[in-house]
Amino acid sequence: MSSLSRVILLIILSFLHAETLYVEGGSSCSNPDGSLECPYIKIQDAMDNVQQGDIVLIRAGNYFEHLQFSGVSTSEQPIIVEAYPGERVVINGTIPIIQDWESYDNNGH
Repeated sequence: MSSLSRVILLIILSFLHAETLYVEGGSSCSNPDGSLECPYIKIQDAMDNVQQGDIVLIRAGNYFEHLQFSGVSTSEQPIIVEAYPGERVVINGTIPIIQDWESYDNNGH
């Protein structure tokens, strides 16, 4: 088998292993596994478990998260993260402040 044939075979096999992971912030599943029936509650949980070639579909809602991804994605095996079809997702990296604010004046800055 030639080198090119081996590369093509590896690419095809890697796509057969690809998964779709689901995220739904309002899920009440007690043991989220990323399936449609028991989705992850946080996007970060999906990002921690995603593999090359996987798709992450996020259900409608507002997600207040700082996301980090340390995996590897390639043009041959992209990792696709998108909203669930027909639904609106907002990812907001800010954290809601639940403490009392104190005014601070730094010479007008």
